[in-house]
Amino acid sequence: MRDKRYRDQTRAFGFVLSPIVGAFDKPLGEAGKPFQLVAPYDKTQAAWATTRFTNIYNDTEYAISVEAFDETT
Repeated sequence: MRDKRYRDQTRAFGFVLSPIVGAFDKPLGEAGKPFQLVAPYDKTQAAWATTRFTNIYNDTEYAISVEAFDETT
């Protein structure tokens, strides 16, 4: 954590987006593993659909969609 710039660190009272991912909606290879997506908060709701989310357990980035499933981005 110390190697990250202050603006990139997790800090108290910071706001994040964290979509709810159903147990059977996880990407391939993530079943049975801890999985929690987060991204910096953006007050522009239209931007949420194109935001890149990071899995806090392995730093892998994901895009979210309500339509596409199991596609590489």
